[in-house]
Amino acid sequence: MKEKNRRASLKSKGITYLHVSKAASLLGCSEQYVRSRCASGELIATIVGGAWHIEEKALENFLKGKIKSKDVRASELAKENEAIKALLKDKSKNAAVVGREIQRKR
Repeated sequence: MKEKNRRASLKSKGITYLHVSKAASLLGCSEQYVRSRCASGELIATIVGGAWHIEEKALENFLKGKIKSKDVRASELAKENEAIKALLKDKSKNAAVVGREIQRKR
């Protein structure tokens, strides 16, 4: 634990890098999740002393992208819910018919 606190961040050429434990804490996720994002290239990072260090700016951009993705998905779900409500208002259709129509619209 002492090692993680000591390496919470470092600076090189004017760029601040955060240790994987600090990045995970800021994102509210596990260190393994952050490491996998680093390995996949989703997060701009470098390995220093055997540990991933993530560019602070890259972490901010990653977080903004996640928030935007959630907003887009929420909007899509709201539209889908409205379509389902409209289908359910039609009393002439039974549940099976409504279910098939919903599946086709996806």
